[in-house]
Amino acid sequence: MSLSTHNSVTLIGRLGQDPVIRYTQDKSPIATLNIATSDRWKDKETQQFKEVTDWHRVVVFGRAAEYVANNIKSGYSVLIEGQLKTRKWVNDQNVEQYITEVQVKSGFGLIKLISRPLEKNHDTDQKNSQNEPSNTPPVNPQPQEYQAQQQPQDNNQYNGWNDSIPF
Repeated sequence: MSLSTHNSVTLIGRLGQDPVIRYTQDKSPIATLNIATSDRWKDKETQQFKEVTDWHRVVVFGRAAEYVANNIKSGYSVLIEGQLKTRKWVNDQNVEQYITEVQVKSGFGLIKLISRPLEKNHDTDQKNSQNEPSNTPPVNPQPQEYQAQQQPQDNNQYNGWNDSIPF
């Protein structure tokens, strides 16, 4: 009997900075994200809450990279599904280096926007109070080519923002 294996990672966290997008020589987009996840617990001895934050590097390829670069910003809460990959390279000092990252590629992966941060900027608050509340999503948050691929939305939206983009 053979053992079947599956490489799948699901992260729910917040972006620590805006995505960085770059292009390969054949003009394929690649976006890099830094996502923070936190564990919180109450210390039994001190009865105080403690928290540990882990940072995860996520690399998104293809059309999903363009979507991420144009629609996801620092502070947004996201759900990312992808595959865990470890890459190896040799640095300038001829030393082998390793990095482990979550890769989201076409055909395997999901990017789900859970919420946008509340705006703290005074100018933005005035603009939002005149037009619409800050927790209301844009009418058309995705480029037209992504709309056909959007999964059906459920009614359990957090802050009115729930876009799932399978790639």
